Amino acid sequence: AAGGFLTLQICGEYEAPEVIGAADYFLDYDIPSLQAREHFYYGMYYYSQGMFQRRGKYAERAKQVVRDLLLARQEKDGAWPLGVRDHEGGKVYVTSLAMLSMSIHFHYLPIYQR
Repeated sequence: AAGGFLTLQICGEYEAPEVIGAADYFLDYDIPSLQAREHFYYGMYYYSQGMFQRRGKYAERAKQVVRDLLLARQEKDGAWPLGVRDHEGGKVYVTSLAMLSMSIHFHYLPIYQR
């Protein structure tokens, strides 16, 4: 769902009913735990970016959720633990996605600006 609604936004469909519906759904969605989801960090990145694109309460909610979930999981060496299907990419991959997910609100990625 997160990848789908971000893809629509990247294509310029910021106010599509599917985008609005997904963003509203994610406002109250309880993000699954790291061990319960495949590709947790990949989904977290798309969730963070998509909610940021909706701005306002959506961006604020995602910022809070992403920080709470990811900072609590960061390991002492600065990396993030592997999720269910993250062994293919390894710790560099998941750590990169975690950092990108938390940095969305700083506008470091101009490719996603409107």
